[in-house]
Amino acid sequence: MLLSREQLLLDIKRGQARILLVGPSGQGKSYWSRKFAELDMQYPFRVVGIDDIIEERLRPELDALGYTGIGGVSKWMGQPWDERYAAHEARYIQLETQAVLGILDEFHSGVPGNIVVDSTGSLPLIQDAAHTKGEILRQLYETCFVIYLEASPAEAADDLRQYFLDPKPIAFMEHWRPQSNEDPRQTMQRALPELVAAKANVFSGLADVTIRRADLPENASIHGFVGVAFDKCSGC
Repeated sequence: MLLSREQLLLDIKRGQARILLVGPSGQGKSYWSRKFAELDMQYPFRVVGIDDIIEERLRPELDALGYTGIGGVSKWMGQPWDERYAAHEARYIQLETQAVLGILDEFHSGVPGNIVVDSTGSLPLIQDAAHTKGEILRQLYETCFVIYLEASPAEAADDLRQYFLDPKPIAFMEHWRPQSNEDPRQTMQRALPELVAAKANVFSGLADVTIRRADLPENASIHGFVGVAFDKCSGC
């Protein structure tokens, strides 16, 4: 939801701001969400973490397995070649979709207070029987000021290298398509860059502003972060 600097500031002062942080894992969404919540203002920002909502809804299953935290959710999901993966991936996306729709319902209800949403790296994959993923993302764009925390090419390449050294469970959905002549590692080496590129395109299309780490001064405060976002805001 593209806003001018003046309108965004006015929304914040009135306790009506809706900010959505998007981007791949490891780019600082949770960190900056917490920093927004530390701002001293009449209407403090409340953080809504989609990972936290998913984990809470999976709590009985995680507790039964002795799993905790987002690491426990990853163990619960497994890898694409695990027998449980397809069912658990579908359930994860279902829970994420429900979480986002619940957040949108809260926004539409007009509940007062500034809110910053800490999204997941799999946000571009959400969908359900009643909504296409494009429709839900469109509603988010129309409701929120969207800040895309983008990985630089060097950071994205390093993330891929690290993943291949230490694979972590993630949702692939339609991007996991094994070929008959591939073993799982070969499929992963082909599918993961495709997934990363596809999600980056979605994040870019959602964004009101895009921020890379290089855009921020060293040891940037939340005030510095917000200042960069304002400077990049079209029409400010």
